[in-house]
Amino acid sequence: MSRAFEWNEETRKKAAAPEAWDAGEFAELLDSVVAEAKDNLDILSKRLLDLERNPEDREPIDPLFRAAHNLKGLSRVVSIDKMNWVAASMENVLEEFRQGTRRVTPDVVDLLLAGVDVLREQIVPCISSKAPVTADV
Repeated sequence: MSRAFEWNEETRKKAAAPEAWDAGEFAELLDSVVAEAKDNLDILSKRLLDLERNPEDREPIDPLFRAAHNLKGLSRVVSIDKMNWVAASMENVLEEFRQGTRRVTPDVVDLLLAGVDVLREQIVPCISSKAPVTADV
């Protein structure tokens, strides 16, 4: 997928200070964040279903962890607090899967899939408003 927005040293610095963006720049940033978030949400959905079908298969766990980690970072860029909290919580569970300190069970996978639904809900306002969304956790 081609994206007009380019991450570079300047845009990384500006991401830390949202007030530094003009409306056009922020809309472009948001388009990039939304596209990347959708890609990562699709990875989470597909790989969680793979994991649910075969809980002993360790292969989906690293891509799942990376997708949750990416979403956590993307949520910070556009100041979506609830999305950040949910993605970080999912990342923690997936790290426990990676370390072998938590078993993959249908109930845990269902909770992670519910987390994906919450993350999708947090992205929808960004698509329509082109502005940061802050939500209480």
